[in-house]
Amino acid sequence: MSPLEKFVIGGGRGFMDLGQGIKQLGLNAGAAVGLVDDKTAEDYNAAVRREAELYEYGLDDSFAAGAGRVGAQIAATLPMGGAGAGYVKAGTTVANQLGRAGLVGAATGAGTSALNAVTEEGDYWGQKAQ
Repeated sequence: MSPLEKFVIGGGRGFMDLGQGIKQLGLNAGAAVGLVDDKTAEDYNAAVRREAELYEYGLDDSFAAGAGRVGAQIAATLPMGGAGAGYVKAGTTVANQLGRAGLVGAATGAGTSALNAVTEEGDYWGQKAQ
């Protein structure tokens, strides 16, 4: 498989990570409050783990696949960072703008992390907290 193919596969996986992560978060939150059957959430978590294993097969920790995956996640979450751009521009000094930009960047990173799928077996909420 060529590096370009690995990059494209990684990009697809990056977008899928966020989609699966959003659904996984919703199902597990619903199960935590009794709106969704626990088995439904557990079955979906297992399906996400199997999907992640299939993705890893044949890529051999490829840099191209990793770059595609991260690039897609960044592209998909750019609107979250853009939402804070007006707040950053409101600063009157360079120090204020840099501080606010750092906060927007940290919030964007935290949001991206929260939306990613959990692909390891075990306690969903415990792994989300990491």
